Amino acid sequence: MSSSRLGSRNLNHFDAALVGYTFATLFATFGITYRYVTWLQRPPTRLYWRRGWSVFLAPRFVALASRAGAWTLTLVGLGRQLLRAAGGRAAIA
Repeated sequence: MSSSRLGSRNLNHFDAALVGYTFATLFATFGITYRYVTWLQRPPTRLYWRRGWSVFLAPRFVALASRAGAWTLTLVGLGRQLLRAAGGRAAIA
């Protein structure tokens, strides 16, 4: 709701036709959050949630993910340099 208020300059430029969409978005956000929280409270889901985070935050996984991220950024940078060198034209082989 605060983003709607901010985007419409304190509701001065808020279209009345969008009121229904605003409340529907708020209701859907609340409903999805409620269902997700109740789903996480189930014992099997809670167990998977905790183990998943422990694996995700394990030093081995963090190191592997950071190397993969660095490699991806390197490839993206090289691709951009290649496109700039080609003058924005993609080379067709």
